[in-house]
Amino acid sequence: EFVGALRDMPAMLSGGREVPLRTCSDVPELLCGDVSTIEGKVRHLYVDGVRYQRPRAQAEVVSLFNAESTTVTDDSYIVNSPPESFKSWGENVEFVYTGQGSPWTESRCAVESFEVGENDTSIVRMKTPCFQILQNKPCSQSTSTPVTIENTGLEDLLETTSSTPSFWVNVSTNTVYVKSTVSPESDPVAIVPDLETLVSGSDVHNVTF
Repeated sequence: EFVGALRDMPAMLSGGREVPLRTCSDVPELLCGDVSTIEGKVRHLYVDGVRYQRPRAQAEVVSLFNAESTTVTDDSYIVNSPPESFKSWGENVEFVYTGQGSPWTESRCAVESFEVGENDTSIVRMKTPCFQILQNKPCSQSTSTPVTIENTGLEDLLETTSSTPSFWVNVSTNTVYVKSTVSPESDPVAIVPDLETLVSGSDVHNVTF
């Protein structure tokens, strides 16, 4: 009878790409690796058989997004915060909407760009059609302003304060930043699991699963 996985046991990986890690030149307290040869987005990463998480930040959402002053459109948030507030977010940020609409879902959508709005406001442009779909789900399952849901957060913010094994990716430099207790002198290697292509096509519309 299967009763669950054993805690603290290393993960068994059937395949993956090795990413040698070194001390980051710009952030010495972190380890860095080159992920330029890896196709697709790096969502999972293992070091010494331990899965590292992408840290989720919530304070930034609560401090910058106010339900009364944030306007939601089909492709953006118009925020009553100056553009300088978003300089530290990086270029790979995703909003995560845990339990919005349905308690068992964790919808997410990536930021496309940050733009300067009128009257010292900022436009957080979201990727589409992802954001349009999230705003128009059937059966009252649409997302709302991030601050209105307690579990909404951000992933892939470049930060160094996490106390747990975690990683961030700078997509403009193809560099993964790893927060780890592993010594760089041990020549650590991260493993990025291989992703398989399930469906491939061109000029395809309205595909559902």
